[in-house]
Amino acid sequence: STLSFFKSEFERLPNKQTESEVNDEILNEVSQNLENCVRVSALDTEEVNFIAAQFKNMCMKASPLLPAIIEAALTTIIDRIKDENLDADNEQFISLKQSAFIFSYTDESENYKKGVRVFEIRKKIESTDE
Repeated sequence: STLSFFKSEFERLPNKQTESEVNDEILNEVSQNLENCVRVSALDTEEVNFIAAQFKNMCMKASPLLPAIIEAALTTIIDRIKDENLDADNEQFISLKQSAFIFSYTDESENYKKGVRVFEIRKKIESTDE
């Protein structure tokens, strides 16, 4: 199988400045695709790890957004989801926060070059309080 993105994406490091290019329209597009992708795939496994180019390939094929912008948007979305003070104005993030999944990212993944931003989606463990 051939990659539908440049191999260099596996080594590209996040650029903090790119986050400033992310506007509400981009955040909405990426968060909707994240939500749709999670809902459609229903995550067959307990956890999935991916870089932004893989996310674009899986969930945003038709989008003109570059992986670097998608990465910055995913980073912003996950930071907002993790924000304890997330308010009702952020409806698209509230639904992700209340979903059956935990969203996170790291720049320290063992499977990628150090510094490469890797996103993780894990199923929330149902607590069995008795």
